[in-house]
This record gives sequence, structure tokens and C-alpha cells, in this order.
Amino acid sequence: MRDHRDYLDRALQNSGRDGLLKKDSVEFYRSIYAYQAERLDVYGRLALDAGWIRPAAMPIIDSESLTIAPEEYPPLSEGMGMLLDTLSEMHAGMNFDRLRESFSGGSAPMERAVRALLARDFETLSAQAGASGLGVEEYIFALVNWLKPFFMALAEKFGALVRQDEWMEAHCPVCGYYPDMARIVGAKDGRRFLHCALCEYEWHYKRIGCPVCGNENTEKLGYFAVEGETAYRVDYCDECRGYIKTVQLGKFHEPENCDLTVENILTVDLDSAAMKKGYARP
Repeated sequence: MRDHRDYLDRALQNSGRDGLLKKDSVEFYRSIYAYQAERLDVYGRLALDAGWIRPAAMPIIDSESLTIAPEEYPPLSEGMGMLLDTLSEMHAGMNFDRLRESFSGGSAPMERAVRALLARDFETLSAQAGASGLGVEEYIFALVNWLKPFFMALAEKFGALVRQDEWMEAHCPVCGYYPDMARIVGAKDGRRFLHCALCEYEWHYKRIGCPVCGNENTEKLGYFAVEGETAYRVDYCDECRGYIKTVQLGKFHEPENCDLTVENILTVDLDSAAMKKGYARP
């Protein structure tokens, strides 16, 4: 795992984008990134060999049969508690007591939440959010940031087994979740890669195709840039009205030096521009 905190600090210092995030937001994300780094180290020591992990298949994770093993529950429960402590500290007006209580009584509620998230079952997620006393966006934010280091540990262990030449889908070949950003490497005909919003795995994806719905009709695909943002653009689809933010890397730019997790929070101006045009994220 790259150090998201270091990249965030350097990006704010060197790119002239420091005005996009308020100081308290920067500290909030630095706290989240520190939490994730600590939990990744914990989860990386787990066996991660359950039957719902299929090294020979894609996606590697079978979300429908996912269960939390007895040895996984304590660290995941501890991780949820630590995250909610961080969120409570940074957002004093929010109450996470009901969510904390619901996940303290065994693995079954956790399993239902993880399956709903991976399946993007928004009806179930909305019901779970309501039962936790949270809005659905706040609930999903908590789930994603709680689970991210666990699924990153899975991606680090099994990601090398992905047969990228056989996978050209708009969802992650490791965990099946959706991409939050894309990058294009090289010149005009450079390759496009998608970045998983959950496990942070990156995979090659076709240049002509919507990363949300897979549409390949060029008459319904397009992109636009925001004034002054030469390295960034929004790719949109008029078939599904979805969009994805894209970082365009120059021919001599090292792809591994681009942290798309951090770039995602530094490009909120692109999200605003896309939503004003009527497009939405997955």
C-alpha cells in the first residue's frame, strides 16, 4: 500500500490545489488513511483462505457466499470500533451508537452489510442505514472505509493472479466492486486503467466503453475538461448518465506515482461539474 498521507501532503504542496480542501478535511482524510494503513497491517496477517475466495476465478471474491471466519471477526469488529471513534471525533454531531451496537453481536450483521455493499444492493443498504440511524451515504462511507483495508489485503495477496488479458469488465476482477477513477497512460492511444473504489486494485479497460454500464456506442460517449485542469477530465455516458473522473498521465510520467485514491478527493471540482450537467457516479 502506498502512503496516502504522504501523497496527499505532497499533492497539496506542489500542485496548487490546496484551496480545494479545508484544513479540517485534510486532517480528516489523514486520520482515515492512518487508520487504513494500521488495519491493512492487521488484516494482512490473516490466513485469508476461506471458500468464498476463488484464486482461479474472476472476480476472485464470491460475494454471494461470503462469510466472516471466527478468526476474522475480532479484528474486523475492532476495526469498525476504531473507525467509528475516528468518525465521531471528526464529526461530533453524528451518532454511531446504533451502528456500533449492531456490529457487536456477532458476524451475521457484518456479513449482510458486506454482501449488500458488494452487490450494490441499495434497497438493502438503505434499510440497514435507517436501522443504524444514518443516512445511506454516511452508512456506505462508513462501510467502505471500514472494509477497504480488509479487501486491500485480499488484493495484495491475490491480485497478481488476475488474468488481465481475459478481463475487460467495468467492475473489479478482485472484489467485484465499481471503479472510482481512471487513468490513461501515455500519448493519445495510451492504455486506460480503472481503479477499484474498495480494494484499490487497478485493471486494464477498453478505451472506448463506459466504465459504468459498458456501453460502446461512441455517439453516447464523450468527455469534457474543467478550465485550467489539463491533466484531468470527466468521461461521461449518455446511455446510463454515469461518469468517471480520469487522470491523463504524460508519456514520461510514472503511473505508480499517481495515487488515484487521493486524486479522487482532490478532484471534487470535477464531480461538481459533472453533476451540474446531470451525470452521476455509480
